[in-house]
Amino acid sequence: MILAMDTSTQVGSVAIVDRERVIASRYFDIGMQHSKRLFTEIEQLCQLVNCTVADFTAIGVTVGPGSFTGVRIGLAAAKGLCLIDDKPLIAVSTLAALAAGVPCISHPVCALLDARKKQVYAGLYDVSGGSPLEISPARAIEPQALVEERSGKSTVFVGSGAEAYATLIDETPGSQRVPFHANSLHAAAVGALAWFEFDRGNIADLSTVEPDYLRAPDAKVSIKSGPAIK
Repeated sequence: MILAMDTSTQVGSVAIVDRERVIASRYFDIGMQHSKRLFTEIEQLCQLVNCTVADFTAIGVTVGPGSFTGVRIGLAAAKGLCLIDDKPLIAVSTLAALAAGVPCISHPVCALLDARKKQVYAGLYDVSGGSPLEISPARAIEPQALVEERSGKSTVFVGSGAEAYATLIDETPGSQRVPFHANSLHAAAVGALAWFEFDRGNIADLSTVEPDYLRAPDAKVSIKSGPAIK
């Protein structure tokens, strides 16, 4: 079994996934309170399945892009669990996991997250074979520039960015949006992709894996000079 988690957006989720099915999952849309809820949700999920972290084959987690704080919380929690029980860590792209939620369609899928500041995080994927294959690298881009690139090309948009810029997408020839229930990322998709990466030996290095923010954090720490400490 793989324990999968996502805290990269306002919606959080955890799931226990084996190779063929989702054993259990929990989903919480309560705002950016992941630091208060994540371990409680994991504990309750394990109680439901009657297992402990020691029973998992690996831990899968989204590493961004997404909320700077949310991504850090999820990755730190996953690292901690891996260190305590000596489990491999599988890093999963937030955008790829979003695209995995709408599999087996013939048109390219553009996974979008609202990045604020009039930008979106965007990744384009081929999901016709079931699992998302990257067509173009993830990036931060202005929505207008993105739809101009995709204008006239059959594209399915999914994610909070698709909701935030629904009017713009709807006015773009060749574009369509998924129903609202497909716009939120679920940890079950993270678990499925984690198995895919695990089987290929793509194990993250706990000492070097970092969030994939795609752009610099909005807030920066100010370092002021002061008296020398003697």
